[in-house]
Amino acid sequence: MYTGPTLSLADRYSVMIAAIFIIFTYSLSMPFLYFGGVLIFSCMYWTDKILFLRHLSTPPMFRTELANRTYLILEWAVILHLFFGLFMISNPDITNFDPSKISPTVQSLLPLTQFFGRWANTFFGVS
Repeated sequence: MYTGPTLSLADRYSVMIAAIFIIFTYSLSMPFLYFGGVLIFSCMYWTDKILFLRHLSTPPMFRTELANRTYLILEWAVILHLFFGLFMISNPDITNFDPSKISPTVQSLLPLTQFFGRWANTFFGVS
């Protein structure tokens, strides 16, 4: 009678997985998403802690199956981060720049970046 509702760990895990996938997918072209992720997960941590300690009842015991499945799903977020990042960096429509406007120290790295850009274009079939 005096206990609150139970904490649904599966719902919390799904929200965290969705946030991680969004952050990993677009963070290479929008680096402020890393800072946003830190803020989101800090707020989620403190909100869950306060709710669990003061308002919610003790959740039922779970096995490690939910955590193991989450781990397997999050491995795909890293792969998605790499492919989307490679596409965003190598796509000339997203990253246009004039090589004459960069500093001479960075100018020496230009052939290396052009090599990786040509490799990515041929690997992904981008013209």
